[in-house]
Amino acid sequence: MGRIQATIPDELEEALRKAMAKRYGWRKGVLRDVVTLALNDWLSSVEAVNTLEKVLTELEDKGVVDKNFAKEVLRQKEIFERERETLEAKYKGLVVVACGGEFFAGETFKEAVEAARKKFKDLPYYSESIKRIDHPSVRVRG
Repeated sequence: MGRIQATIPDELEEALRKAMAKRYGWRKGVLRDVVTLALNDWLSSVEAVNTLEKVLTELEDKGVVDKNFAKEVLRQKEIFERERETLEAKYKGLVVVACGGEFFAGETFKEAVEAARKKFKDLPYYSESIKRIDHPSVRVRG
């Protein structure tokens, strides 16, 4: 098992310890488990971005989307990731579309996209379901 040492801000440490105690109690190994879970989540999000970039590059190469479209989808994904914690708290169980730097939610993918389209027409977007089986998607054409 590897060992990593890191220094974090006092406020973050205090919040982490309070949240751990509230959720898991003060048993041995909780900090290790929580840090491992957080790092796995972070690595998953990095892999998701890398996968999305790869798919968009393949679509660019095939002429399905242009470079500006791909850049805008990745920008919306980045905005989504920056606000993930807030989105997960506010929209649990819903589909959320990031479009034009704003968020649109619905019970279904269609509802969320229609809300985004009402304001932003054909602007590229990024969507995810929050705390459901996750099937990220982007609009390609039409």
